[in-house]
Amino acid sequence: MALIVEAVGRSGVTERVTVEGGRAAVNAQPGLAYRILDAAGKPVNASATVRRVGDHLIIEGLPEEASIQ
Repeated sequence: MALIVEAVGRSGVTERVTVEGGRAAVNAQPGLAYRILDAAGKPVNASATVRRVGDHLIIEGLPEEASIQ
């Protein structure tokens, strides 16, 4: 499953990072809003959530009960 993590800053600047193999390097920072997109750039599903734990983003609620860190 190809996923994209989209981070939007307060100023509106958007960064997209492709998740490969269940891992991606994303600069997690306070104040950013995160969205999970499929390879076509559409939201994955309403139940997918992103949590920031320390320096990590944990993505849960993906299809097939996948979880990405």
